[in-house]
Amino acid sequence: MSDDGLIGLRRLFVDRYQDFKQRLARQLGSADVADEVMHDTWLRLAQAEQVGVVQNAEKYIFRTALNAATDRRQKEKRHQAALDITNFLELPDERPTPEQVAVARSEFEVFKRFLAGLSVRRRLIFLAARLHSVPYQEIANRMGVSRALVQKELVLAHRELTAIRKKIEDERMHQPLDNRLDQ
Repeated sequence: MSDDGLIGLRRLFVDRYQDFKQRLARQLGSADVADEVMHDTWLRLAQAEQVGVVQNAEKYIFRTALNAATDRRQKEKRHQAALDITNFLELPDERPTPEQVAVARSEFEVFKRFLAGLSVRRRLIFLAARLHSVPYQEIANRMGVSRALVQKELVLAHRELTAIRKKIEDERMHQPLDNRLDQ
């Protein structure tokens, strides 16, 4: 198509702008997207240096608009994929720090010593109730003791554990700063 044909396409686009936009809005399901696509279509027509033989100018313009819509959709998908990747890469590392691992290991060692220091009956009651969530009455039935004794043993175990934790915290607070930083 000659320069006159290209000028004719541009003129038709301007003259029938609202018709094309309404058809696009119906086709794409959004007046806003149709408006953006119409702008993209105009840019394509304005930047074109030449076009081949055009049998139907309206169909040519509408096909150009649909191609612009497809390109826009693909570009948005690529952009969204890039954002998803960026968001994934920016996820915080939830692994514990070496310091947190050291503290956890230290606390676990204290807990193991605490358990080892309990009487056998108190240790069994404590583990059944706190680790395995066994109801007090069931623990009492299994061990052949009263429910009140199970509760008493748990209170005593908790007191011992609290005392041990307090002692450790007090020791940490009274250590020289240099030693606390090394732990």
